[in-house]
This record gives sequence, structure tokens and C-alpha cells, in this order.
Amino acid sequence: MGKEFEKLVFEAMSKLTHQDRAILSLRYIEGMCFSEIAYVFDRSHLGAYISLFKAKRFFKKQLASVGFRKGFLPAISLFGKLTTDRSTIASVANVRDSRVKSDLHASKEKR
Repeated sequence: MGKEFEKLVFEAMSKLTHQDRAILSLRYIEGMCFSEIAYVFDRSHLGAYISLFKAKRFFKKQLASVGFRKGFLPAISLFGKLTTDRSTIASVANVRDSRVKSDLHASKEKR
């Protein structure tokens, strides 16, 4: 993929919020299902679906605004390659791990 292609996708990505990048990464790069995303962000299944829909729509809009015309799938593929440091995913994983530990602690206290 050319540098111009990368530049357009990176420019569109830079306009996303941290949460939008995380949701797109978790769904399209990590392959998480909606129930897993819902758990990570402490939302309902529907809430996760709506958040992903909005993030995807905003990303597509940003792609169009910078002149990207190759479609969503090539862009999300490059999005994954441009986020190889996984900082977004790592921060979400920390939140998820904290929630799991909190849930385990709460279940032990109920016994």
C-alpha cells in the first residue's frame, strides 16, 4: 500500500476518539464479538453495537473527508497495521482485566 494511502487513513484515524479507535480495533482487528466489547466498556450488547456502528460511520465519514475512496475494508486493514503498537488495545485490556478482578472480588464477598 502506498504512502499516500497510509497518509489518508492515518489522517482519518487521527480524528477518531480514543474510544472509537478502541472499539474498531477490538471488533475488526482483534475479532471480538459484541458481548465481549459490551463487557469491556460496561455496556449492554445493544450499546456496544450502537457504539461500533457510530464509530464505523464516523470513520467512513472521515475517510471520505480526506479523499479516501477505496472502501472501508482496505482502510480498516491498514488501520490495524498502523496501530501495531497496540496501545489502544492494551489500555482497553487493562480496563477489562480490572473489571474481571473486580467481578471476582465481588462474587467472593457474596459467598
